[in-house]
Amino acid sequence: MKNLIDRLAYLNHRPKYFNKKLLLIANGGSGLDKTIEAMEHTLGGGPEVVAKIEYLSPPWQLKENVIQKRNEELRKVAELFCQSINKNELPAPPLSKYIRFRFFKEVSQKVKKYLPADYEYYKNKKDYFYKTKISLYKKIIAWCALKIGFFMMKEMEAKE
Repeated sequence: MKNLIDRLAYLNHRPKYFNKKLLLIANGGSGLDKTIEAMEHTLGGGPEVVAKIEYLSPPWQLKENVIQKRNEELRKVAELFCQSINKNELPAPPLSKYIRFRFFKEVSQKVKKYLPADYEYYKNKKDYFYKTKISLYKKIIAWCALKIGFFMMKEMEAKE
């Protein structure tokens, strides 16, 4: 898992796979929620996470009613996943993803000498990673958040 995360770490700065759908599944003992969270962060917000399944697998046989409940959950999630694949539209981003886009775009311009791949990725992107409508409300909130964030980070600015 660590090698996979290392190989995909750049997606945190330069996300892609926006037209892809994900069904995240963690199988094992405790800490499955943290596993799902790590998988989600590794992909950097590109693909749409349609559903998440935390599948606790003890080393003993489960009761029949538990197995039936799991099978029903799996059926519902599989149906939801199939429906999402058939929808091929890219959604307008939530505010958090829009702020993230704006942050990385601005940082990539400010430190292009140090992060040239990020600069190349963002330099021709306009309002978002893909063509979509961004509300004026989101633009204003993001602008304010970035002004505050960059003010608080001013000591971390790169020296030229």
